[in-house]
Amino acid sequence: MSTAANLAPSPTPRLLNAREAAGFLGISVRTIQRLHARGALPTPVKLGSCVRWDADVLSRWVAAGCTPPRPASRRARS
Repeated sequence: MSTAANLAPSPTPRLLNAREAAGFLGISVRTIQRLHARGALPTPVKLGSCVRWDADVLSRWVAAGCTPPRPASRRARS
C-alpha cells in the first residue's frame, strides 16, 4: 500500500479514547493527558463527558510532524 492510501480518510470516523489514542501513537496515557492539557494534540471530539480523538486526524497530525495545532498556553509568572 502507498502512503497516500494509508492517509485516506476512512468512510466512518474511528473515535479513540485516551487509552486507544495512546496505543495508536505509541505513547503512554499520561502523555496523552499532558499533551491534551497543553493543547499540543489535535482538538478532540467531546461526547457528553467523553473525550475522543479521530484516528484519521491523529494520522494526519503525525504525518505533518506532530506540530501543535495551536500555540501552547504559558502560565503567567508572578
